[in-house]
Amino acid sequence: MNSAIDHLNRMNGRPLRLLLVCPRFPTSYWSFHYVGRYARKTATMPPLGLLTIAALCPPDWKVRIRDEGVEPLTDADIAWADLVGLTSMLVQYDRAVYIARWARRLGKPTMIGGPHATGEPDVYTDEFDFLVLNEGEITFRQFLDDYAKGQVVARYETAEKADLAQTPVARYDLLPHRRRYMNFTIQFSRGCPCDCEFCDVTRAMGRRLRVRPPELFLRELDAMMTTGYQGPVFVADDNFTGNRRKAVELCEALAEWNVRRGNPYTYYTQAALDVAAQDDLLAALARARFNGLFIGFETPSAESLRGAGKTQNLRVDAAEAVRKIQSYGIRVDGGFIVGFDHDTPNIFRRQVEFIETINVSAAMVGILTAPYATPLFARLKAEGRLLIERTPLSPNYYLENYNIGGLMNVIPKNMPLPDLMEGYAYLLSRIYDPRAYFERVVRQIAALKAGPSAPAMTFKNVCVRLPLLTLFIALCFPCRFHYLRAAWRVLFRYPDRLKEFTMLVLRGIHYIEVTRREVVPWAHREAKRLEGITHHEETKSTKV
Repeated sequence: MNSAIDHLNRMNGRPLRLLLVCPRFPTSYWSFHYVGRYARKTATMPPLGLLTIAALCPPDWKVRIRDEGVEPLTDADIAWADLVGLTSMLVQYDRAVYIARWARRLGKPTMIGGPHATGEPDVYTDEFDFLVLNEGEITFRQFLDDYAKGQVVARYETAEKADLAQTPVARYDLLPHRRRYMNFTIQFSRGCPCDCEFCDVTRAMGRRLRVRPPELFLRELDAMMTTGYQGPVFVADDNFTGNRRKAVELCEALAEWNVRRGNPYTYYTQAALDVAAQDDLLAALARARFNGLFIGFETPSAESLRGAGKTQNLRVDAAEAVRKIQSYGIRVDGGFIVGFDHDTPNIFRRQVEFIETINVSAAMVGILTAPYATPLFARLKAEGRLLIERTPLSPNYYLENYNIGGLMNVIPKNMPLPDLMEGYAYLLSRIYDPRAYFERVVRQIAALKAGPSAPAMTFKNVCVRLPLLTLFIALCFPCRFHYLRAAWRVLFRYPDRLKEFTMLVLRGIHYIEVTRREVVPWAHREAKRLEGITHHEETKSTKV
């Protein structure tokens, strides 16, 4: 590590060639691997953090972005660079370490930042020369200042929160292969006023919601447009509606921008369930062409919601809330969790009934995970109920949680681990049974009222998109009968919603195939492996 520091300090602040790398993700519910052939997409969204870091670099630096989701990383890429920088989520850990060792073999210094490095920096210190933690608007600028003075150090971190008015416009122009992304990404706010026990957002980003000025947000959309990108835009906030007044203010400005620019995009973001009680905000979202919200429902159990500190979900009826949001033409997707302390083996049946009742087609179900440095982690550690206390050098110590890209590390309170795994397999098999999924899709399409972002019925939708999609499914997937039945009903009852239907079908095909081919077989294997192991033995055998 000292040699890397000395090497950069000897460069006397000369312009660098910086290679920024996003390691590839494993196949998961979020990867859309199984429908990439039809959609000609290979990644869900670009690495917004790296695009922001690129924008912070001095203008005389040469910066390249390499996202392994859209193109392979090569020796030539690494050889070109003076410094190789990476971002990493937990599921990218192994690949990030592999790339760091690859760069080291080629004699290149390495830098790491991003959510997992910030949450558990100690697991990266031996693998990377520089750690740039927390929010890059502060710590990467500190690195730049030190580099200019020839005084770089190995670790940059701060408890200070960034002023988002100082966040530069992301460098979308540096993205190669832009058409391979399913969405482009932008951010309005950081932080969340909620304080759920299992969530690390408030620890990393704070409970006070910080927002970007609307004019800066719109300037970044202008930069996105100059790349020629056409498609949906994900607003990557943890709780977009956490500050109602600011969210409405942005939506009103965004609605005007959309009209001036010819309505180039529709938008999708994350929100809390109590958004359903705010009619002015829902109306503003619809006017701004938001056609989807991801909401953390978590569980039908009031006891589990109370125990996890997610009391905002207790203030509204979930099914009525979904109906209310859909009445504005806004689709609802949902996150769900099993393995809470109050969960007993009947939770899996209850979750199936809950998902069917609230009519959410895309249901992301995860096993409870305790991220490091959350209150849940601290409580379970004190109770001796962690499978592992720190991230190991190999995720084989974990039970992999395919659907959210997390890793399950919690010993449940009211059921054995094998029962949890078998119940998880049962739950996913039920909700991603082709008949059940396509029935939810048709009901969801029927519930969506035509809003400002609803596409009109076009020749392309009826005579091009639908026949091509039908041919693709008929040739490649066993769920063709259930798809054809749903497509026939939508075509004749809701022809103006075929574009939305096509998107839901593509996502569903991937969910069905991931469930059938990977997640359910894995859960059965884990259940069998864990048979006969006591809690004490589990904990003892997996700690590092």
